Amino acid sequence: MVDTIIVESRLILFVLSECQLLIDSLIQGGPKQWIPSHYGIASNEIADILTKVTSNLPQPDPPVCYHGIKIIIAARFNARHHEIIKLLL
Repeated sequence: MVDTIIVESRLILFVLSECQLLIDSLIQGGPKQWIPSHYGIASNEIADILTKVTSNLPQPDPPVCYHGIKIIIAARFNARHHEIIKLLL
């Protein structure tokens, strides 16, 4: 259990440091422009269309409960970040 807490703490610190790097790069990148709407921006229009299409897809039968979704997301996250987790140990 202690090992799990250590790994989770290191992972959280890693994610936080990555977020801080992204924030710093945004701050140093110069002025930003607020775009109040997605309208007319091709990539956003495509994202909107894909969202509308996929939101109508059938849901799993039986529906997956909250706890089940948490397990699925954690497993996928761990699979994708396995190498990073190994480096943190």
